[in-house]
Amino acid sequence: MFESFMKLADDSVRQMQEAQDRWVASVTAGKSGSAPAGQVASPLIPLQHFGAYHQVLGTIAARQIQLSQGLLAAAFRPEPDVSLVVELVQMQHAVLQRLAQQQTQFITDLGGLLAGITSVPQSNTLSKLLDQEFDFFGQLHALMSDQTTSLVELMESLQMGCGYLVTRKLAGTGV
Repeated sequence: MFESFMKLADDSVRQMQEAQDRWVASVTAGKSGSAPAGQVASPLIPLQHFGAYHQVLGTIAARQIQLSQGLLAAAFRPEPDVSLVVELVQMQHAVLQRLAQQQTQFITDLGGLLAGITSVPQSNTLSKLLDQEFDFFGQLHALMSDQTTSLVELMESLQMGCGYLVTRKLAGTGV
């Protein structure tokens, strides 16, 4: 299953790269000369960023598959290890506490941001009004970015912690 998932992801990246190459060829076909020395002719360099996402998501998927296999092996052992269940429940408790803290902080920060926007004095020029709006959306973007990053860090930390715990337990029992 993992191999077919990775093949699908590889095919998607390859197709996007081919589409980018065709588009670049069509855009540059009408222009005379080539790109100056040291410059890349491709106007869609950001599409190459998809390769980085592909690599990171592939690593996360591989880790998750290994964790699932380890949990299955631990679940179907002849002598179940109750300490593994206890430690996983403790880990879940810690995750729920951290989620509650993150949510409380997010709601507090969002409330402060919304209170700040409602207390902004009326602008008498369009430029000042736009400046206030862009400032608000910049702060909102920063808040959402921080929240998303915190949640992804928590997810990765949980995945690594569970993987370490399961690997340690299985290695100790010889399964």
